[in-house]
Amino acid sequence: MQHLSRKAAASISVSITGREIYDLLMEMRHDVQELSGKVDIMPTRLKNHEGRPRYLERAVWGYAGVAAVGGGLLGQVVRTWVGVGESSGELTPERG
Repeated sequence: MQHLSRKAAASISVSITGREIYDLLMEMRHDVQELSGKVDIMPTRLKNHEGRPRYLERAVWGYAGVAAVGGGLLGQVVRTWVGVGESSGELTPERG
């Protein structure tokens, strides 16, 4: 591609007719209408964009709560099953 100097570019005359401007405007009008139709659809797609992250957050916190309760219960069951601290209620090391 050949580049023109400013002086050479200034000496070139370009003529744009009213018809060319009209055709370009009609082309742009069509493009804007087409994009406008696409933008109208977007709010319905984006309407619930927070739904999935909120669902996942609720699920994670729910599972964390279940795990905490389950872990506490399991600890109590194991403690009862092993019989740790039966007499005094405390953990005491055995002395020989």
